[in-house]
Amino acid sequence: MWTSAPLRLLLITLIGGALRLWQLGSWSFWQDEVLTFFDARQFSLAHFQINPIPYLAVKVSMAISGPNEFGARLIPALVGILTIPLTYLLGKVIYNQRVGMWSAGFLSVCHWHLFWSQNARSYIFTCFFAALTAICFFQAIEKKQVRWAILSLVSVSLLIMSHILAGVMMGSLVAYVVYLFFTERKQLTLDRWKVYTIFFSPFALSTTLLIWPYFRQYLFSGWGHNEWNRSLIYIMMTLVYGLSLPVAVTALLAVLARPISRDKVFLLCYCGVPLVFFSISSFFLNVAGYYLFFTLPGYVVLAAWICDQIWITQSKLLFRLALPSVIVLTLVSQVYLYFQLEHGGRPRWKAAFETIQTQFQAEDRLVSSLTEMSDFYLPSAKSLKIEPIKMPDSLPAGRTWFVVDNDRFNVFDPTYDFRQRLQQRARLVASFPAVIRFKDRKIDLYLLE
Repeated sequence: MWTSAPLRLLLITLIGGALRLWQLGSWSFWQDEVLTFFDARQFSLAHFQINPIPYLAVKVSMAISGPNEFGARLIPALVGILTIPLTYLLGKVIYNQRVGMWSAGFLSVCHWHLFWSQNARSYIFTCFFAALTAICFFQAIEKKQVRWAILSLVSVSLLIMSHILAGVMMGSLVAYVVYLFFTERKQLTLDRWKVYTIFFSPFALSTTLLIWPYFRQYLFSGWGHNEWNRSLIYIMMTLVYGLSLPVAVTALLAVLARPISRDKVFLLCYCGVPLVFFSISSFFLNVAGYYLFFTLPGYVVLAAWICDQIWITQSKLLFRLALPSVIVLTLVSQVYLYFQLEHGGRPRWKAAFETIQTQFQAEDRLVSSLTEMSDFYLPSAKSLKIEPIKMPDSLPAGRTWFVVDNDRFNVFDPTYDFRQRLQQRARLVASFPAVIRFKDRKIDLYLLE
């Protein structure tokens, strides 16, 4: 029954869908999510955001399912589920059906994709629209059809409106076209020129907007100095951890393997140009490793291609399935850690505020590094912004709760001076440990009386 491709793809999608909906509303918001929650509630033409797609999606999602964690994440989770068959199409269009099936299977149990699917943020939308753009643009070049060029133009526009920095993918497509120009000049027919003109002309014209100061400010808002100490090594480790080591190594083998076909060059441009761009940018700007998340489908298809090459060249089933089994087992083990130990990849803000609520008194004050978190989980509290230099000595008499999320405190309290003063004066009520990506994301809860 499950031997036909549509049924196998359906089974893979159902498995991925079950994982993405499981405990969707159980995980705590994390800092960027809670900010998105409040911004999405206010989103309108009067309160427009630089990346409108995710804010609009979260706003609609909450209108459907309620103003809570599940409601904010429902539409992103559905988009994450749809990305699984879309990645199948990407592998099938570029290579063949078997590559597409491997790609969908790997993505369905990829913990990085799972995390962003269960997240009220923009990145799952970039992954979806990047894969869709890749499919449409590749088809436009191969088939030399205007309709595919229009579809790819619409898709890349939605990609940029999901997260403006994902517009780096335009550089990937330009790099691929330059490669074709030097290697396949005889294929540069009138039909292909039409494809190029329809796709690239709007973006060429839009560069004239750079002379408008307001547009430049809008374009580059969100970039800042690297106060979180992110480095090139951090970006690479985030990428490798997100892909999993077997997928990352297998994708690298695909890069080095022969032949260097135009199909592979397309995927190398898809993955490589953003990697180079953000790696260089990381030396002077605040670049997060997850900015590269939209390139995930490209890496997955490269790894699937190696699996397909082994399948073709090996006759014994054991050898054919060895590498895919290692990849799947590794990905599944990371999914297990995600659900069982990492608390959905988020610090345990929700648990901390639930503990406060059981002992909270009407006149209590609450201090945290993120007042929006207390506004969501405990809106009745008198929230104060943390002042590491003055607190806790500057506080008047009365009860004050301190929510100390060590990851953020390490930025503005690197010498532990504030935390040492707090430990001397306040009582430790509870600790909420969480180790995420081998990093301590523990939250300590203190009460100063």
